[in-house]
Amino acid sequence: MKRHIVIAFIAVALVVLGGCGEKSTYTKEFEYLPSYPGMESANTTQVYQQTFSNAVYTIKNAAHKDIFKKYKSILEKDGWKIKDSDNPISINAEKGKHMAVIIPMQVKNDVTIFILSK
Repeated sequence: MKRHIVIAFIAVALVVLGGCGEKSTYTKEFEYLPSYPGMESANTTQVYQQTFSNAVYTIKNAAHKDIFKKYKSILEKDGWKIKDSDNPISINAEKGKHMAVIIPMQVKNDVTIFILSK
């Protein structure tokens, strides 16, 4: 009987621990930059001097304050170092050789996110 309880406990622990390690999904335009859930591409990227690219995304029915806070957390969990965050204007982040400036803006009921990255 004890053996069945121990096996059941281990199985439950594995399921719980397995659910904690959420994997990041990444943007199509910047394969190294985590995306925000529900983020839809609004414009294509453009390349500036062969180093920086930009993209514009929209998150429907969202609040700027919530997006800013949660996206910053998503980046940190993915290993990005937040260099400067002019709360609530922009997030400046670095990870390895990559840099990103993320600017979320409230536009009526949606949030538009401007990203400049390399």
